[in-house]
Amino acid sequence: IDRKALPAPHNQAALESEHVPPSTPIEEEVTNIWCEVLKAERTGVHDNFFALGGHSLLATQVVSKLRKSFGVEVALRSIFEAPTPAKLSKVIEGLLRPEQHVGMVEPITRVSRDGELPLSFAQQRLWFLDQLRPDSCAYNMPAVVRLRGQLDVKALERSFTILVARHEGLRSFFPTNDGRAVQVIRDAEPVRLATMTLNGASDVDELLRHEVQKPFDLANGPVFRSRLIKLSEDEHLLVVVVHHIVADGLSLGVMMRELWRFYRADLEKREAALPELPVQNVDYAVWQRRRMQSDDLERQLNYWLDELAGAPRVLTLSTEKARPAVQSYEGATKKLYFSDELAEAAKKLSRSEGVTLFMLLLAVFKVLLFRYSGQADLVVGSPIAGRNVAETEGVIGLFANTLALRTNLSGNPTFQELLTRVRDMALRAYTHQDVPFELLVDQLQPERNLSHNPLFQVMFALQNPSRDTIDVPGLELSYLAIERETSKFDLTLSMIDSANGLIGNLEYRTDLFDSETIDRMAGHFQALLEALVADPTQRVGDVPLVSVAEQRQLLEEFNDPQTDYSA
Repeated sequence: IDRKALPAPHNQAALESEHVPPSTPIEEEVTNIWCEVLKAERTGVHDNFFALGGHSLLATQVVSKLRKSFGVEVALRSIFEAPTPAKLSKVIEGLLRPEQHVGMVEPITRVSRDGELPLSFAQQRLWFLDQLRPDSCAYNMPAVVRLRGQLDVKALERSFTILVARHEGLRSFFPTNDGRAVQVIRDAEPVRLATMTLNGASDVDELLRHEVQKPFDLANGPVFRSRLIKLSEDEHLLVVVVHHIVADGLSLGVMMRELWRFYRADLEKREAALPELPVQNVDYAVWQRRRMQSDDLERQLNYWLDELAGAPRVLTLSTEKARPAVQSYEGATKKLYFSDELAEAAKKLSRSEGVTLFMLLLAVFKVLLFRYSGQADLVVGSPIAGRNVAETEGVIGLFANTLALRTNLSGNPTFQELLTRVRDMALRAYTHQDVPFELLVDQLQPERNLSHNPLFQVMFALQNPSRDTIDVPGLELSYLAIERETSKFDLTLSMIDSANGLIGNLEYRTDLFDSETIDRMAGHFQALLEALVADPTQRVGDVPLVSVAEQRQLLEEFNDPQTDYSA
């Protein structure tokens, strides 16, 4: 069977065998929200959110929509503990009782554009890093789209014009006023695409690399650029690069969806029916700084101060090179591929153990770091969308936050025991996710050292890309992967659970690691994943790091008495 040629299965395959419809108004609203978030045709009151493909990011969207529908603050942890509409409805019923009412998150509102406009905490950190390295491209965010078919360039320019007018972040810049960074929003103007034509002998990869790595001038702008490369009459490359200070990972998805929606509407001589954005990134920045004064944020901050008290400052991994006095951000990436069978086995285990795929993969990664470093107390950074207020869902901006996820592997626990530790830690972190990472660093005041990042030096992420298809008349769209030559941390393992299977990118600093070391590390991660998924009762310190194939090579080939090693 050619499994890759089969259509993607509908979420309905994960539904209960006997559909039970909602019987109360609360159950009906919860199932409607689940259908919207999970893109399912229907859900029953006993269907499990995570069995239907739900994950932490989608759970955050559910919390946001429940807040809007019922006017109550449902804890993210409740989605994990009550993962069916029937159980979650009981939680909501309890919250609706007057004696159980908890304070609501203050909504984001539009602020005046007159006067000095502040930066959010995350923007402030990126601006500061740019002051240290103004020539760095480490925070450039690219998207490259191959377009096959008849492209209307003028329609595409008009679509970009509407997009940039709609999202203020794409026309912002960040000058200094009395030593402080401020945010300035330019008036909307027509967009003119930079275009060029390549002949067959041109090096497309080199051109793309140059375009992606060209630094931005944050003080004068722009912080967003686009270029159209014509390869032939019916084939083009669209290159879009935006600085992270005005966009996060989800923003690129918003940008592409809206751009092609505008383009299609232009071809059909009509307006694209998109509602006006309720807020923009600058409104979020003002809201975030105002919210820092609330009792809830003080409670969350106190949690993190206790959680990270006494944490190790640096994760010491064996490297072939001495850590330089100043990190260079020069990096490379190693691709990891996993079989469909292994991916499915990992998902099955995560469901049976009551954890998400993110938690399971993070636990395996921490086992790898534990085995490489010998440190049982591990802090790993992980990005979180930060869009837990409904107003931010469709905005191009920087809302993402970073969580410092600390786990202790002392006592040589079984993998099942470690999964429980990681699950409890992650749920506590999600519950306290509103504290900006930059504020946390300020409060903890770790010793500043230009050779490494504060609090943690290793990152982990699981991306769940949208399965939405973009239908553009006359064009076939495909996204191209760009080889990055930067690394913001010592190591970053980014896993992607996509329609093409489970894949990974292991990004590393080339001033610390050789490619051979990373190849070996990638192999050890895969071996650990295979072994721990096959038998989660194993103790994490006892699992072999080498795969079965490597063991066979060591036992058979390297011990061959006819092999001459004297040379």
